[in-house]
Order: sequence, then C-alpha cells, then structure tokens
Amino acid sequence: DGPDIMNLKSIQDYIQRVADAFAAVLDYEVAVVGEHLEVLAGTGKYKDQIGTVYGSGSINYQLRFTQQSFLVFDPPSCKLCQNCNLRATCKVLAGLLYPIKLEDKLVGSISLYAFDETQKENLVKDAAKLETFLQHLVELISGKLNERALYKRLKKTAEQFNTLINS
Repeated sequence: DGPDIMNLKSIQDYIQRVADAFAAVLDYEVAVVGEHLEVLAGTGKYKDQIGTVYGSGSINYQLRFTQQSFLVFDPPSCKLCQNCNLRATCKVLAGLLYPIKLEDKLVGSISLYAFDETQKENLVKDAAKLETFLQHLVELISGKLNERALYKRLKKTAEQFNTLINS
C-alpha cells in the first residue's frame, strides 16, 4: 500500500469527469481541491485554476481544521476569507464546501461556487439539498479511491503468488 492509494490526485482524471458531468446539470462551478490545497479538478472559472495551490489563508485550508461542510455567502466580508491571498481578486459570490474523507482522514474537498446573483440566491436557498448531493458525490469519489486501493492490493498479492509459484 503506497501513500498514493488514498490520494485524490491518483484519480484526478476520474474526478474531472465527475465534476464536468455534474457541472453540466447543476448551475454552479465545481472545484475539487486535494489535501495539499492543489486544485485537482474544476469547471468553468476553476478549469484554469487546475494545478494552483491555495495558501494557508484560503477557506480550503480552514476546512482542514473544521472537517465539516460550510456555506460562504459573502466572501469579501466572510471571516473565513479574511486571510486569503486571493481575496482581492476573488469573484466568488457564494460557495458550499464539503470535505472529502476516507477512513476519517481528510483527503480534500469538493465545492460548488456561485459567480452571479441568481446562482448565489439559489445556492443559499438550496444549500441543504446541495449539501446532501455533495455528500453522495463524496461517497462516489471515496468509493473510487477504495476500489483503486483494493485493485492495487490484489495486484500485489497476485504478483507475490506468481513469484511463489515460479520459485
């Protein structure tokens, strides 16, 4: 078992496809940030940010400590956003962030973001439903990570068995 088994970056292509699929249905931008604060997947405005690493002032960094979902609906005046190095240029009007955990270990976050007033209004109004949706999406992503870990363990066992037979 390598440490990469529980790493979102190891399933980055899958996460991008999931983000694209859901962004096509939902009227929000989707962003997935890994445990080292790197944007791993994104849609719309976040597609250009893939590879960007957020600083310790970002709300994604704060999520490391709370490990709970939260809704940000006025980023410039939001207490959680005060120390963000992107605050001056941030165009987000509202966001719903949800932690991605695997076996109680935080491995990243998935977020829905609003960039216009209609999106913001809907995000705030439907926050509880969207949070349930993100919970299910996180289960899908965690399932993929678990599947990958199981595959790697099976492959390693098969290789050991092969070595044993051929020795």
